[in-house]
Amino acid sequence: MKSILIICTFILAANFGFSQNAKTVANKNNNQTVEQSQLAVKQIRNHLMKNVEYPANMLEYDIEASVVIEVSITKNGEIETSKIVEGYSDSFDKAVLKAMENLRTLKYKGKEYKGATKLHIPVLFSTKG
Repeated sequence: MKSILIICTFILAANFGFSQNAKTVANKNNNQTVEQSQLAVKQIRNHLMKNVEYPANMLEYDIEASVVIEVSITKNGEIETSKIVEGYSDSFDKAVLKAMENLRTLKYKGKEYKGATKLHIPVLFSTKG
């Protein structure tokens, strides 16, 4: 039987721009925003790794696929929207969106988020593992 490996990698896309290392572009006024965005990425990554399933109808094709989801987070840490910004096929896109359905709120050290944030999160599907 094939083992399924779902790898989640992340690119931070917050209100200060795109960066692999957000702290290097942050100034003192948005350090909390950078930190909360990094924690949000970690929470979403953990959630996706536990909840995304490789689509059963695609197993026989042994496909590696990448889907990028955009997650909009309100200042209160609520997931406002999740949408696919770079899809592969309906099966893979729906698998990621389905996994996001039951994630409603993120936590930031018990504090309110400072400003809304958008994150672009690539999810790689693979049967090689």
